[in-house]
Amino acid sequence: MQDADQDQPTKMSVADIRRLERADGSEAAERALIELIRSEPDNRLAYAALTRVLMRQRKYDYAVRAAERSAALAPLEPEAAILVGFAKMRADDRDGAAMAFRDALALDAHSPRAMMGAAILKMADENYDDALELCERAVEVDPSLEQAHQLIIRINMRQGRTGEALSELQKQLDSGDINERALRNYVRLMNQEGRVEEAIDNLAKLAGGGSLSRARFARLAAMSGKPDRAVEEYRKLVDRGEAKISDQIRLVSFLIRGGQLEEARKAAGNFPKARVLRPFQQRALGDVTLAEGKPDAAIVHYRRACKLARVDMPDEADVTGETPEDSARLWARYAQRAVRDGLRHRFGERNETA
Repeated sequence: MQDADQDQPTKMSVADIRRLERADGSEAAERALIELIRSEPDNRLAYAALTRVLMRQRKYDYAVRAAERSAALAPLEPEAAILVGFAKMRADDRDGAAMAFRDALALDAHSPRAMMGAAILKMADENYDDALELCERAVEVDPSLEQAHQLIIRINMRQGRTGEALSELQKQLDSGDINERALRNYVRLMNQEGRVEEAIDNLAKLAGGGSLSRARFARLAAMSGKPDRAVEEYRKLVDRGEAKISDQIRLVSFLIRGGQLEEARKAAGNFPKARVLRPFQQRALGDVTLAEGKPDAAIVHYRRACKLARVDMPDEADVTGETPEDSARLWARYAQRAVRDGLRHRFGERNETA
């Protein structure tokens, strides 16, 4: 006779459900968490996990209910109150969120997450001084808290305190721990201050030290109005065999802008031979050919790019301009969008099949 326990399904833990979510998505995780809660109605961690799953699905009202249940089961846990705060913030209940973050800080006056939640609300209400104070307190507790540093920069920029924003950005640069948004802000502010050369030199040091990728440095150099530095970096990446297809496309684009058409054609011709990259190569060759003043020949390349990407050809009326050059530019815009979207669609189909 079979053991009766063998007929019962194995109960999933919260950790099991996290793995299920990674494999099958948030809706499957939501169903599993509801089943777990039915069998364990006092499982605070299950309610907390359900809150996060529901927020990922933008079911904010339900997320608030789950968060409040989790907090009711652990009234002395600051993290439970913080979860309520973020759920209510997503549900656009600012007053309720503010109260939840105050409750969390009453339980733990040194909670950086509670401070950041409260600071985000103050920022939304344009109460910049209080938001800045909360961020600075959060950084004192956890100097590595990137979100706090970013908010300090944004507040200073909003209030026109360029010097303070740059000082904060410089700290992040010196630490080598700075994200793309912060880097762009740094370049933009240094440009406003007339210190773009200094900015590029500082970024070049980071790239030389390995804390900033060469490709990233090249993009920032181009953004700062230094396309020659960008071209120099992209050339190095190509020569070392470290360039991605996006880097090679950008190199062609900057060479065209600089009128270096012969090198641009050579760079486009040197794209990797993989079949999937042929549409990008034909599109790049079309851009070079158009810059050479040969619109009809450029359109031939753009047509090939679309065919290789397996996308529909445009209606002739949509790519016919008043002059051959206008037509070629319309084809260029269509090919750029079509090649990108066509290949995304193809790869998406492959992933679904897999």
